[in-house]
Amino acid sequence: MFFAGRASAVGSLAAGDAKDPVLTGSFCRSFTVELSEGVNYQIDLQSKAFDAYLRLENPDGKEIAADDDSGGGRNARISYRCPRAG
Repeated sequence: MFFAGRASAVGSLAAGDAKDPVLTGSFCRSFTVELSEGVNYQIDLQSKAFDAYLRLENPDGKEIAADDDSGGGRNARISYRCPRAG
């Protein structure tokens, strides 16, 4: 859902979810978003059930940012200024 320039997604992880190709043995969920050039973004992943880890990839699938606990406690946060749309 989008609200005044904000996006929100709610979900859960389960044993049947995809295995993370980078963090071996970890489960993951992927979300695709379109970012605008020159805009600052704050991306948060919050969970009471697990230690959140967040990874941002460019359209080519290359990691451009990652975070473990910058969101406070076990939550993850990435602050990112997008250099080009995608």
